[in-house]
Amino acid sequence: TFKFTDAILTRNYKDTAEYLRQARLKGEPEIMVLSILYNGFKHILMVQGLGTDQSEPVKRTGLTAWQVKMAKEKQGHYSISELINALKIVRFAEKGIKTGQLDADVAFEYVIANIM
Repeated sequence: TFKFTDAILTRNYKDTAEYLRQARLKGEPEIMVLSILYNGFKHILMVQGLGTDQSEPVKRTGLTAWQVKMAKEKQGHYSISELINALKIVRFAEKGIKTGQLDADVAFEYVIANIM
């Protein structure tokens, strides 16, 4: 699950395709994966949004030191506006599944196609 979401968060097209296949075979729960993906994009946005002044990121973002470390490792693959858009897309997909507007079977593909 985390390798799949990390591949999307870092725009790794090759790994995303492979981990998508594996997620389908395992029957990964779409809502859980989308939640992890949403939090990943949110944390990257919070850290990347600090700009050039990366001082005291834990204090300034409210994230844990581990969350900041993980976000720093993944920042720079998307612009700030792309990160905001990604959050909207993931939120739409999650809401769509819950309300029946989006079939869970295509949720991953929808998110990948619209973000990457």
